[in-house]
Amino acid sequence: MAANSGYLEATTTPTLGTSYVGAILAKTAADGGSVALPSSGAVWSHLEVIVTGTTTASIDAYISWDTTGDDIAAGPTQASVTLVDLPGANRKGAIITLDNIVPRTPSADGGAADQTTVGALKVWIKCNAGTPVLTRCRMHWYLATTRGG
Repeated sequence: MAANSGYLEATTTPTLGTSYVGAILAKTAADGGSVALPSSGAVWSHLEVIVTGTTTASIDAYISWDTTGDDIAAGPTQASVTLVDLPGANRKGAIITLDNIVPRTPSADGGAADQTTVGALKVWIKCNAGTPVLTRCRMHWYLATTRGG
């Protein structure tokens, strides 16, 4: 039985900078909410981002189908997203709305496979200053049929 909602989670914790740095978003075994992304019918809701270790104030982001970042799937953010202070040592975070887009995986139609790994994406993030560590990044989704869509 397929899941009606879930998220893809960053599989690494890269150090960010003022140029875009990527992290694979995929199903992970660490949490039951992490579920492979369906090839169609999934509404992309939002990105949950948490960084630590710096005083950076804002981030920019986009999502690609591929690991090189040249087959863009969503974004980039229309403006830098302000991070808020979170409890803990030098921890900040934000939610980035994806405007409930419903993309269809390019390889799902049997055409050219722009997606490097089926069911996974890559998020690209840069910050305005410093070198924070991306400690959490999740891309939340749900099936359009489960929310009256």
